[in-house]
Amino acid sequence: MKTSAYHSLWALICLGYGAVFTLIPALAGSLYGLSSEPQVLMMARYFGVTLIGYGMFRWMVRHSVDSSATQLFVTTDLIHCVLLSAVTVYAIFTGGQNSFGWGTVLLSIGLAWAALSTLRSKDRGFSAA
Repeated sequence: MKTSAYHSLWALICLGYGAVFTLIPALAGSLYGLSSEPQVLMMARYFGVTLIGYGMFRWMVRHSVDSSATQLFVTTDLIHCVLLSAVTVYAIFTGGQNSFGWGTVLLSIGLAWAALSTLRSKDRGFSAA
């Protein structure tokens, strides 16, 4: 996968989720089994705004030519996706997350696959050094 497509994918996912958690935190939280207490809704909004910032950053670096920084980003994303999947599966089986968490696991696995695909791509712009 081209790095520009990879960063664009991350940007769109982060901006989409970020908008939902920021604008309608009660709905987003209820899907994941969160309570609708004001403090929880505010934390959901903080999470949403963080995702929007991360998505904007990804959108702006999608055509970056710094191959070493891009490779570090993609490798970090891969590690993040594996850890997120493990933590979410644990939460599902221990009752800390409802079954909607499987969507997070599937999304994380898909993004891990995209990271591996980008790292293995010949058109990724990474230097051999």
